[in-house]
Amino acid sequence: MGLSNSHQHKHRVLFVLVGMLLALLAPAANAVTKHLSMVGEDGQPMVNTTITITFPDGTKVEEDTDDKGILKYNFSKSGAYTLSDPAGNVIKTVSIAGTGMSTTALIITGVAVIGGVALLASGSGDDSNSDDTPTDPPVTEPPVTEPPEDGGETEESQAGIYDVNLSLASNPGDEPVLLQQLVLQLEIIGTALTITQLSGDPNFPGQLTGTIADTSFTASASGVYSESTTIFQMAGSVTASPSLNFILNVGADGSLPGGQTITYNGTGTRQ
Repeated sequence: MGLSNSHQHKHRVLFVLVGMLLALLAPAANAVTKHLSMVGEDGQPMVNTTITITFPDGTKVEEDTDDKGILKYNFSKSGAYTLSDPAGNVIKTVSIAGTGMSTTALIITGVAVIGGVALLASGSGDDSNSDDTPTDPPVTEPPVTEPPEDGGETEESQAGIYDVNLSLASNPGDEPVLLQQLVLQLEIIGTALTITQLSGDPNFPGQLTGTIADTSFTASASGVYSESTTIFQMAGSVTASPSLNFILNVGADGSLPGGQTITYNGTGTRQ
């Protein structure tokens, strides 16, 4: 009777270890919540608008933006998503990188579990000479996970809505000083940066695009300043504190009436 119970116990442990191996080798689910600014062709935020989200496998869902034109959605799978307006026009594409346990961790954990299975299998034969002395379970190393390569945590901590104050730095052409406060939405995907104005100021573009590396960024767009179509250029830094600091040059292409550039200093704090 004792011998039969010993076999049954080892078989149960064997099944548990195999189950652990299968669970560890299964791909981990990915879940990334994004706050995305939806901007129409007129450069204005698409407030309270139904957006169609097309999944990598072609399935679709509909979600509404809030009263600031922000779409909040939890992307649960890796791959490329397209976001479309009610007319079916694609507004932007969002790429979600896969996450989960690294290949190194899977190999280490898999070898450890397989080793435990092998030890049990080798002792599952005839135990007629066994004295039923309990043996210590095999020691396995804890899984080793690697940080995400795409810097997702930094992106999430830097992105968001910022209240921005601007002060005049230089104005050699004696241009009108029209910018004092803005509300800016920063969206970061990889090294791509999108800055969307949520404050509705007619003297600042609805959206600027650029790049970000670590904490430094540049962005630019064409817009209207004091009824003149000109170029807006931003260069600065945004940290995970979070704080925003930049220099804004307006009219660097000489397109303002005086042909000179007006420069602002900008500082912002995230809401």
